[in-house]
Amino acid sequence: MIAESKKSLRKNQNTLPDKDQVDLKRENSQTINENGKSQETLIGTEYVNQEIINLKSKQKELDEQGNELETQLRFLMKSNSDGKKSDADKELEDVLLKKWFLLVNQKNALLHQQQELEILQNEKNLEKRHEILTNQLRNLMQIEDYKKTDDQKKTETILFNELISLVNKRNDLVTQLDEENKL
Repeated sequence: MIAESKKSLRKNQNTLPDKDQVDLKRENSQTINENGKSQETLIGTEYVNQEIINLKSKQKELDEQGNELETQLRFLMKSNSDGKKSDADKELEDVLLKKWFLLVNQKNALLHQQQELEILQNEKNLEKRHEILTNQLRNLMQIEDYKKTDDQKKTETILFNELISLVNKRNDLVTQLDEENKL
């Protein structure tokens, strides 16, 4: 799933500001535990969380700039409500409107980036849950069927169903990420 997400992110070059750094952080967030298994560390999760915080901070700055531009535009429009605009006022209004639309586009791009990061974060959480469920199910499946108690059989069924649900959720997230990248 992560590999598919990386491919999707690479398709859309303008998706994340430092996508090479994101890929590098993701690759560096793998460690090998004593069993020789690949285990994700907190580096990737912390990086995604920090990026979301940074994006929210940038959004706040853009909101403040937008409020200032809106105030200037409203003042300019009120002062010229009689329909007579000087050339300087027309030029100023054009400049302010261009800045406004640029700000709106920047904010939309930030929101898109934040959504992608949140999807990746949710996918990581689901992967961790998947690993836990798989280990629990594997432990139960090692017990011979005739030795299992009724509770163990019920637990095995519940874990299996939850695992299927989890796989479907992960699939939905990947589909959602692909749809976001198409926009």
